[in-house]
Amino acid sequence: MEDQAAAADEAPDDTSLQDSSSSSSSSSARPAAAAAADAVALTAAAAAESEADADARPISHDVGEGSMSLNMACAVITAVITAVVEAPLEQFRHNSQAGNIHGNFVREMWRVLRTSGPRSLYFGFVPYCLESWPYDVSELLVVGAAADARGAPGLAGIKPAVFDMTVGALAGTVAVLVSMPFDVVKTYMQTHGTGMAAEGLRESVGAFWATGSRLVAKGGPGALFVGLAPRLAHQVPGAMITNRAGFSVQYYPNYKIIVNEVAKETYLMYQCGCYNRTRAFPASLVPADTGFGKAKVFEGPLQSISADDTSVGEFMNQCAVIDRVMYVTEYGVNGCYQRLGACGYTAPDPGWGNDADKITQQVDAYITYGATKNTKSIAMSAVAASTPLARSEWLKYFGAFFNKEYEAETLFRAIRNNYNALKRDAQGTRPNPPLLVAWVYLGFSGDYVVSKPPYKVAYVEDAGGAVVSDDLLRASGFTTKDGQSWSIPQAYPEDWAAFLNQVDVIIDESYTFATACYVRLDDFLAGHKLTGAAVKAVTNRQVYTIAGMASQTLESGTVGLDWYERGTARADEVLRDFVRVLNPANAHSTMNNWNRRWLLRLNGETQKRQAPVCDNKTANLNSKCQRETFAFAICPNVIRNCTDGRMMVPGPAKRCEFVQQQKQAIRQLTNQGKRCNVPGKRLF
Repeated sequence: MEDQAAAADEAPDDTSLQDSSSSSSSSSARPAAAAAADAVALTAAAAAESEADADARPISHDVGEGSMSLNMACAVITAVITAVVEAPLEQFRHNSQAGNIHGNFVREMWRVLRTSGPRSLYFGFVPYCLESWPYDVSELLVVGAAADARGAPGLAGIKPAVFDMTVGALAGTVAVLVSMPFDVVKTYMQTHGTGMAAEGLRESVGAFWATGSRLVAKGGPGALFVGLAPRLAHQVPGAMITNRAGFSVQYYPNYKIIVNEVAKETYLMYQCGCYNRTRAFPASLVPADTGFGKAKVFEGPLQSISADDTSVGEFMNQCAVIDRVMYVTEYGVNGCYQRLGACGYTAPDPGWGNDADKITQQVDAYITYGATKNTKSIAMSAVAASTPLARSEWLKYFGAFFNKEYEAETLFRAIRNNYNALKRDAQGTRPNPPLLVAWVYLGFSGDYVVSKPPYKVAYVEDAGGAVVSDDLLRASGFTTKDGQSWSIPQAYPEDWAAFLNQVDVIIDESYTFATACYVRLDDFLAGHKLTGAAVKAVTNRQVYTIAGMASQTLESGTVGLDWYERGTARADEVLRDFVRVLNPANAHSTMNNWNRRWLLRLNGETQKRQAPVCDNKTANLNSKCQRETFAFAICPNVIRNCTDGRMMVPGPAKRCEFVQQQKQAIRQLTNQGKRCNVPGKRLF
């Protein structure tokens, strides 16, 4: 999951769907040369009129089957991963709730593991899968179908938040109704021990069927829906509360519209090979400014980018498209980013004069934090998201620019499931009372600051800790303008010390030049004027900073911090750091062999430095800092065959056949210099 394999490495295969605007009456693919001849024979005017009409229709009218198959594959993969992690926890949790286990069920799991081996944890694996898979698959299919229909004329005017909540409620309801009989049987088997000793898939499924049959024989079909109302009340509200990160994507036959609602920018990305310099993208299809800016038009997938935002590095890494980075921020921590920077490929701000303009002209897009007037700039606003998972969800936004939706959706669901599984488990093992945490830093205006943005509060509470309350801050003399940053003047260090002495854990974010944050306790104490003061967290060695992982020292003498890079994309891993600190008794499976990456204890621990190491293929560089190859292929999930207008829906296992088969035909229909991908090189 850490490093997704490039889609170009997968074997070719595709599924084609007949488009209603196509003149072809056969569903089988014609030879490329014949298709090209037919297409070239069309007059330019007729081709433009026909394709413009087809392009204006939302993609859901053309590719429902293809989207359905991709949604199904994504749901099944995610359900399998979730089952492996959660099945043991579910079995022991239900027995604990039923009174069959007394005391901490995590300790009971450890006892069973020691006495009966790992296999004993999975006695209920098949029953769990028979319940969870219908739930996960049906939920994702409803969400996927709704996403496909989002661009339909009757739905276009619905506000995104209302649409998402409605879809969430519908998806949660359908998932509960579909999976309810399976859940009743599974819970009965887990709490009564019925059929749990069955070995093998056939025997386990047989035991599951026999248990369900007995329940129906005893109580009728309604016995399989006992507890439906409480389960709906529990699941549906949670499904309605989406991790809405602040972006949306709408799909059409050969282009997509991506909206960044935070930066208020809109991007239209059309599929490579469908237009060229003699036949530009139809201006009539570019959406008007609806409050999110006039659409900037790009050809996709992006071949080359410049990125001056640190968070982009890990999103590029997770989507396996680092080979498309031409220029990078000097503060990047990723090994490939550091190597690019060392070779001189440093990204300027898009508004910094002639040099920036020259670099911008060399790349397809310039990715930065906020909105700019530069027609090639794309805003990446993940750090503005209010919850940990919403920050990670920007993987889906980022992936859309590279036709990596399938990979990004699969990865995000895995991150979300890992995060939620650890969060649920952490609530059962949290200390009583929970450790009290204060996020602090030295303000640039001569004040001490306590920071409480929602995502920081969430990390602490989800790990089993507690954040200092507003009442405690007011009682300690702090003031605030926004409820998230609380401050007192540094002229009163005794008040600062008295406040900090009431908390159990301090997480300091104060900036220092050489190491970006404090890495020595003495420096922290001196900077905060706490030397010799009585501070509980200092005595108990519970002072941390976010400087655990950094880049090598830059020419300027400072470093970049991975907290702002991988720490943005991987909420599930960040939560593990907090569980290690705030919930040390937790023994969830995701914590096995986990060493803190970001939270650095200021007492004997040293800052880790990421080496500037990256293989030539991934960095797209040779040993002399020269670019020898072009970006490797990314084949789209859904595209229009530009030779005859048919919709092509490559399957997830074999994604590149379209480009390979139609290479010569596309060459005849596009001008020299336009780029469509084949493995290992550009088409032209």
